[in-house]
Amino acid sequence: MAIQNLVPTEGMIDGDERRTSIRPLSKEYARIRPAAQLSVIVAADMRGAIGLRGGMLWHLRDDLRRFKAITTGKAVIMGRKTWQSLPRRPLPGRLNVVITRQSDFVAEGARVAGSLTEAIGIAAGCEEIFIIGGGEIYRQALGMATRLYMTRILAEAPEADTFFPEVSADEWTLTEQEYHGSEGETPAFRFENYVRTGRARKTAGEGSAE
Repeated sequence: MAIQNLVPTEGMIDGDERRTSIRPLSKEYARIRPAAQLSVIVAADMRGAIGLRGGMLWHLRDDLRRFKAITTGKAVIMGRKTWQSLPRRPLPGRLNVVITRQSDFVAEGARVAGSLTEAIGIAAGCEEIFIIGGGEIYRQALGMATRLYMTRILAEAPEADTFFPEVSADEWTLTEQEYHGSEGETPAFRFENYVRTGRARKTAGEGSAE
């Protein structure tokens, strides 16, 4: 069963730019385990679309600020195409690890790994490890992660070629969300935080490095 897009009870009127933070009242939801070793952070639209021809679909100022705040001081793991799409390399204040099948690939300011398992090993000494893309790396890592930080864009991109895997309600629990209304051409979106309730895999899912 896929997690449906949840809608706050207030602050969701068209054109309303108020921000609403909702935290479930259930005591069960409050029993969140300590900081996860492996986390995923992503921005996706209503269909799960995340990219087109190696680039981002959306450039939301608040989303970029959140990404920086959450990942600074931690490790970030990404595929080669994601690395090459960054406007600034490496991402400052973070251990950057790039996954690629190209044995001679050089990523200045970053570590290079041939697989997700190797990349996680390189970053193992960090407090938290973030998977930041692209699509294939997300597919391999989602089953291993214990936290998911999603920016859900409340719109659909007219064109996309990269999608985020389905998030199962049997494996993930939404613990917090924050609504941001639309502003001009910027669509409305939500920050959604999830913790794993199902058992995480110990090894990467099937797939290949970029």
